[in-house]
Amino acid sequence: MKDKDAKKKDYATKTEINELNNKFDKLLDVLAKKPEDKKEEHPEVKIEQQPTPDSFQNPKWIEAVRKILGSKVGIHIVYSDRGPVKIQISIPEELSNAPEDIWEFYKCDTRTIVLNSGEGSDKIKIGCTKIAHNLGLDKKDLR
Repeated sequence: MKDKDAKKKDYATKTEINELNNKFDKLLDVLAKKPEDKKEEHPEVKIEQQPTPDSFQNPKWIEAVRKILGSKVGIHIVYSDRGPVKIQISIPEELSNAPEDIWEFYKCDTRTIVLNSGEGSDKIKIGCTKIAHNLGLDKKDLR
């Protein structure tokens, strides 16, 4: 009999497992409940949503791009949650100097100007001037 009792102690009975499961369920219920009183101590904080390209276009930035590169280019402003603002300029195929294989693979010619903290229209003007120089654009091409 002593051998049977020793072997039984190594195993749990169905009743013991059910009791243990019930205790875990009660513990999970207690942990899952959020105290109601804590909500009143902390006022709700509203986080303003960052501007998105659909909701906010800086008119000064768009004017700077249009003034140097003309109205044929597309402008997409990307506001990142982490990192700088990016001005993506889509160059139409008629103005682009990208090779044909780039157009076949990507279907576009996009140039990007990255604005770090504190930079604005001046950085955009410098970037657009470099793009215009790279494209070999004259003032008559920009209309």
